[in-house]
Order: sequence, then structure tokens, then C-alpha cells
Amino acid sequence: MTGINKNGGWLKDPRKARKGEVIGGGFFVFRRGDGTNRIRPSQWPYEYGSQEAAEEQARILAKSNPGYRFDVLYVVSGFIEVEADAEAQKAA
Repeated sequence: MTGINKNGGWLKDPRKARKGEVIGGGFFVFRRGDGTNRIRPSQWPYEYGSQEAAEEQARILAKSNPGYRFDVLYVVSGFIEVEADAEAQKAA
């Protein structure tokens, strides 16, 4: 498990959910680096619709990758956004 993407990505259309994925579901599974103990996100992380679904996937990954640690993370705050037009007006 290197986590290095050398071919520029693999999603045909990142705007579309993959089978079983819930874009906006808010739950993610990430591996911790074995040397750094840092989160190792993928380029296109899979988003789960429930904590239970994410925890089940973390268990599957941990079982198939002994010695690696998988964390379930979730969105704790809604998105923060500034409209592009408002930023452009400030800069002008």
C-alpha cells in the first residue's frame, strides 16, 4: 500500500457517486501512515452515508491489511463558502 497515484487519477467523472457511495454523506475511512502516523487520504476518497457503513469498511480494510490502522472520520461542521462574485467585488 503505497498510496501514490502515478497515473493522474482514475475516476471517469468525479461528480458522480460510485456504487454504494453517498456524496455528501459525511463519513470517510482513512489509513494512518505506518511511519508518520498521519492520515493517508486518497485522491478521491470514498464517502459513506452512515457511521456504521464506514466502520464496517474500516474493519474489512484492517482485516485484509494487518498492522495498518484505519480511522473513521466525519464532517463536524457544515460547509463554509464565499460566493465568487462577492470576492471579486472586494478585490476590485
